[in-house]
Amino acid sequence: MKFLKLHLAAQAELDGAADFFEKQRAGLAKEFTDEVERAFQHLQRFPRSGSVFGRTKYRKCVVQRFPYLIFFRELEDTIWIVAVAHAKRKPGYWRRRKLPGD
Repeated sequence: MKFLKLHLAAQAELDGAADFFEKQRAGLAKEFTDEVERAFQHLQRFPRSGSVFGRTKYRKCVVQRFPYLIFFRELEDTIWIVAVAHAKRKPGYWRRRKLPGD
């Protein structure tokens, strides 16, 4: 299983979304982060299961129950999460983010 790392901006997006959901209903942030964690675990086991995003080196994974996508790139020994993005807002805004080796 490959090690999973989050871009600092992706971590900030995850935290911001969790804060938003907690303000909507107590406990909803935990439900969201649990779904994201399930998606992360799935990506670690099956990194090529995510669909390729356009003509990039990135793949995407849908977060169940929530309108969020995880954009990631599989490297030799690591899966880099570059964004935890709302599925309907500002598509592709994260594409300028750099990963190690870029």
